[in-house]
Amino acid sequence: MKKVIFLLCLLSFFVLMAAQQSSAKTLVYARPSIGNSMDPASHKGDEATISGTPVYEGLITIEKGRPVPKLALSWQSTPDFQEWTFKLRPNVKFHDGTPFNAAAVKFNFDRMLKLKKISIGEYLEYGLSDGAQVVDDLTVKIKLKKPYPLFPIDVTLFCYWIASPTFVKQHATSDDPDAEKWMVDHACGTGPYELSEWIPEQRASYKQFKGYWGKPPLIDTILMQVVKDPTTARLMLEKGDADVVEKLTVEQFDEVAKKPGVKVVYFPIPKIVYITWDCSKPPFDDENLRKAASYAINYDELIKFVEGGRVKRIHGITPPGIPGYADANVPNFDLTKAKEFMAKSKYAKGVTVDLVYSTDRRAQFDQVAEYVQSYLKAIGIEVKPQKVAFPAQLAKMKEGGYGMSLMTWSAGIPDPEDTVGWLLNSDRDSHGWNASYWFDKRAIELVTKAPAVTNPAEREKMYVELEKRAVDQAVYAYLYQVQEPFAMRDNVKNFYFDTFTYINLPMIDK
Repeated sequence: MKKVIFLLCLLSFFVLMAAQQSSAKTLVYARPSIGNSMDPASHKGDEATISGTPVYEGLITIEKGRPVPKLALSWQSTPDFQEWTFKLRPNVKFHDGTPFNAAAVKFNFDRMLKLKKISIGEYLEYGLSDGAQVVDDLTVKIKLKKPYPLFPIDVTLFCYWIASPTFVKQHATSDDPDAEKWMVDHACGTGPYELSEWIPEQRASYKQFKGYWGKPPLIDTILMQVVKDPTTARLMLEKGDADVVEKLTVEQFDEVAKKPGVKVVYFPIPKIVYITWDCSKPPFDDENLRKAASYAINYDELIKFVEGGRVKRIHGITPPGIPGYADANVPNFDLTKAKEFMAKSKYAKGVTVDLVYSTDRRAQFDQVAEYVQSYLKAIGIEVKPQKVAFPAQLAKMKEGGYGMSLMTWSAGIPDPEDTVGWLLNSDRDSHGWNASYWFDKRAIELVTKAPAVTNPAEREKMYVELEKRAVDQAVYAYLYQVQEPFAMRDNVKNFYFDTFTYINLPMIDK
């Protein structure tokens, strides 16, 4: 009898375990790239940011376009905006069990300056080597080189995410004193999920952090699976092997939306698509050639046939809705004007250029490259498309003299400092993101002075002048602002995306 009871108890245990396992929720998210690194002090781009979002948090976040508390409960500055004091949230733990405190904030801010690897934010320009100071366990003071009224908004960017100092120090070596190599594929933050595994160009997996200070997430585990081919990603979604997919072509989004059990959601975001060229080197140091190429592009045709009419033409680098939007008089398709500027250029008899792009960035770039090649051929510019992985594209752009490049840029904060402040500042080391290498004395004066101007109207006027100056000199070819579509199974709930906070993973449910 005892044996029967024991077997029944054992059976009940396994049934209970199976029930618990079956109730666990996993989200499978198919993406063409998970980025280059998990380290906040060195990773670059939206791809890496989305990968870091489950794990890391910063002092401040953005809600409805305004900075709001996250790991910091409050902040204030001195009257000159050169010294900022942050009061920190108590009882917060890192994933390794160590406490989040002012010393952790100081460590991360100091490490950021030491590595000098971030490709966004202003701290490399404004930060002092001894600027971060511990006042007490839950108070940190940041002194800057010069006044910076926008510092709280800048602090919302991913480069300011806080990693566990203990975790970083434990994995530092004599060859890698700041644990840079280790932190590429490992992570330890305060976020709702712990990183279980991160394999470049393959996958990233996460499990729920049981000691999270905030509201527990609704999904237990997340798998971000790298799927380069959009057709494969679409089939995974249709079969139920993926819950969410991104960066399909327009046609694929339209097709998958018709499938049972699938929905497509579009998010309007401040993200632009444009063509960049090196204004400092031949052949695009010739302003007439840049204008010829700009007038040769049939923007309406691209919008209609490549993007399915779901995008809007842009009139500068700053998207509508961001202060400093200029609504500048950008070139429209005019083949006669294009040929006139071509005749004025040093390349009236023709020229051959490369067009570098990556579909990791946008699936439609294969088609865009073909269209651009056709447009520019009509005026004597022979375009040779070069499809590469996105890190290789950035490397070419950083080197300069790359010809042309298809790019996207997302405003990470609702301020022009994150658009024209990066893409029209030739003095800034952008690690390839700003590859126009446009030198203009007045532009440098404007982009240098504007961040410290405290009068909003005066500051916006400076950015508008900067934007219009760049448009007049054809620093870029301005294509369109996109909506960001995601295809997902229809049981996925509360999925939301923007370029300020990215994906609200803790709120997603199935």
